[in-house]
Amino acid sequence: MHRTIGGILIFVIFLTGNVLAASGINTRYLAHEPAEERFIYLTRTGEVNLKFQVQRSGVDEVILVLNDTGKEFNLHQIKMNYYTLNNFYCFYVTQFEPVGDVLSYYFQVKAGEDLIYYGASGPVKNAADIQFFRVSVDSVQTFVTPDWAKGAVIYQIFPDRFSNGDSTNDPRSGEWDVYGNLSVARSWTELPVNPPTGSDFFGGDLQGIIDKLDYLANLGIQAIYLNPLHESVSNHKYDASDFQQIDDNFGTIELFKKLVEEAKRRGIYIIIDGVFNHTGSNFWAFQDIVKNGKNSAYKDWYNIYSYPVNPVEGNYDSWNGYSSLPVLNYDSREVRDYILQVVRFWLNLGVKGIRLDAPTEVPHDFWQELRQVVKGIDPEVLLIGEIWQDASPWVNGKEFDSNMNYLYRTSLYNFFIKRSRSVSGFAKDLGIDLTRYPEPALHVMYNHLGSHDVERVKTLARGNTELLKPLIIFQLTYMGAPAIYYGDEIGMEGGDDPDCRRPMIWDPLRQDLELRETYESLIRIRGSSLALRQGSFTPVFIDDENKILGFERVYGSQRVFVVINNNEQSYTMDIPFDEWKIEGVLVDLLNRGIYTAEKSRIQIEANFGAVLKVLEE
Repeated sequence: MHRTIGGILIFVIFLTGNVLAASGINTRYLAHEPAEERFIYLTRTGEVNLKFQVQRSGVDEVILVLNDTGKEFNLHQIKMNYYTLNNFYCFYVTQFEPVGDVLSYYFQVKAGEDLIYYGASGPVKNAADIQFFRVSVDSVQTFVTPDWAKGAVIYQIFPDRFSNGDSTNDPRSGEWDVYGNLSVARSWTELPVNPPTGSDFFGGDLQGIIDKLDYLANLGIQAIYLNPLHESVSNHKYDASDFQQIDDNFGTIELFKKLVEEAKRRGIYIIIDGVFNHTGSNFWAFQDIVKNGKNSAYKDWYNIYSYPVNPVEGNYDSWNGYSSLPVLNYDSREVRDYILQVVRFWLNLGVKGIRLDAPTEVPHDFWQELRQVVKGIDPEVLLIGEIWQDASPWVNGKEFDSNMNYLYRTSLYNFFIKRSRSVSGFAKDLGIDLTRYPEPALHVMYNHLGSHDVERVKTLARGNTELLKPLIIFQLTYMGAPAIYYGDEIGMEGGDDPDCRRPMIWDPLRQDLELRETYESLIRIRGSSLALRQGSFTPVFIDDENKILGFERVYGSQRVFVVINNNEQSYTMDIPFDEWKIEGVLVDLLNRGIYTAEKSRIQIEANFGAVLKVLEE
């Protein structure tokens, strides 16, 4: 018996002016690659998720013709479901439980009177000429991501700038050298040194984070991503001198264990920063090379140009030319083994995720090896890449589960802040983003607005919090793991690094409490709905003239409609109960309204939205 599941991620966009006439099938756009996870993968329960690519529009139907029983002529037809589209292509999907060990299949594509068969040798007009795709089920990549992270809200903390809970470990001015600059202790209300030198410290520490766990729990956070904690001379800690020591200005290993335990008690997991592309020039192995030159046991850990090694001139490979950041040599088996040892060390302390810094500069085969080690210890550890462009070569079931989604951030900035993109254009941008990765990755994608490397979102909005509200509504009702950079929830501002790394504002008189309430309300709504955390995503209403976006999230029998007004004027509409196939009652979880087919008129305030839950009978 075959069990088919259609439309795991259904994305129907109503666009005008971009639709091709249904005049036939463009065979150039037909594609299916059994070797690529975005076209075929196995789910956690062993079901096959299979996709097919066609032209953007004009196709009426795609049918999978399947034989997986091993018996000759035992073919089954499965109608595939519309999945998503981007600028160039449209995708269809189906999911089924295989019966045998081998999948034999091809596709039928219909457009008007045209019928094309597509198999391993490409498109043909005659079914007798078809060559089946033949795929061993054992050869199909299983793509599974951590369940706890699906839809989880993540909070990023830059440790030196979040909270000072222990003044006895505070850095002191002039205490040590940071690459030619003496350490400088600054008061909590001052701004970071600009341009950055990495030498100014504010005293944030692990105890401070522990002290604020109740604040984060009340906000509704499920995970904390911490910028580097390991021993280092700088304030940012991306230049490790020892990967297996907590910096003494932050605390101790025992205190970190307490943080992990106290956070877990509140339902919060800890994600660390894995900076494995490079070390600091003060790193113990690199210092051994400085001291012993060619006789150092670690000389192959780095690519040294000449001896003696000069940390000032930097006669070795370094990250972006910074001599303080010598790049590790992954041709060395010893380097690989050491980094894997470091990973085991942190996992044994109870961390539930690793954000991997500058991963494009490390070989793919090492990340594959690291994933095997990590998942062998705990399959539920979340691996997040830091790739600013298309991360699909890394987010593929072999390396990372997720990625810091800067492309998503750019799309949201253009639509909600700059307002330079139409609603239909924004929907198209989302379609492009959603076609990059298999569905399990989309539910754990690190979807952030701010970070330690970019301007804060309120600064991008030129201080206008009204522009932020529809953006926040979207972020917290969309797919993936929405990430909040510390302080964004209370309206902190800051330009590029280092200004975006200002100390957290804890004085309620200086916080935007209305903005924080917006975050808290939406996180609470998200937490109450499996549809919002793990459901499918379908745009159902696009109004370019009035800048209104409506979409549906579905998980099982749970349905939620979100309508966002990205405009300076309020908007009144009649909820299309028939078109959206709604029976019964809608409850607005954000504004507390109740709507029926007889009482369907809703007013969406300017720069705001509605979150409409369908009440189940």
